[in-house]
Amino acid sequence: MQNYRNLIAWKKGHALAIAGYRVARSLPAEERFEMGSQLRRALVSITSNIAEGSSRSSDRAFAAFLDSSAASAAEVENLLLLAADVGYIGREVHEPIDAQVREVRRVVARLRSVVKAAALENRRR
Repeated sequence: MQNYRNLIAWKKGHALAIAGYRVARSLPAEERFEMGSQLRRALVSITSNIAEGSSRSSDRAFAAFLDSSAASAAEVENLLLLAADVGYIGREVHEPIDAQVREVRRVVARLRSVVKAAALENRRR
C-alpha cells in the first residue's frame, strides 16, 4: 500500500478537479445542476478511484480502479468538449483545461500499465 497523495496521477487529477469545479460553477444556471453535477461527479471519481485502488492489497485490484479512473477522465473530457461546443464555456477556458485532462489521461494510463505489469509479474511467481 502506498500513499495516494504521492502519486503524480492523483496530484494532476486533484488539480484538474479544482479547475473543473470552477468550470462547473461558471456554467449557465440551467446547466449547473445537470451538466455541472455530472462533471463534478466524474472529476471526483478520477482521484477517488486512484485513492481507493492504491489502498487495495493487490496490483490487480489497483489496476481495476485505475481503469475506472481512466474512464472518468474520458467522461470529463467529453463533458468539457460538449460544454465548449454548445457555447457554455469559451475556447479560452476549454483549451487549457482540455490540456489538463489529456495530461491526466496520459499519466493514469502510464500508471495503469505499470501496475498491470506488476500484477502480471506477481502472477508468474
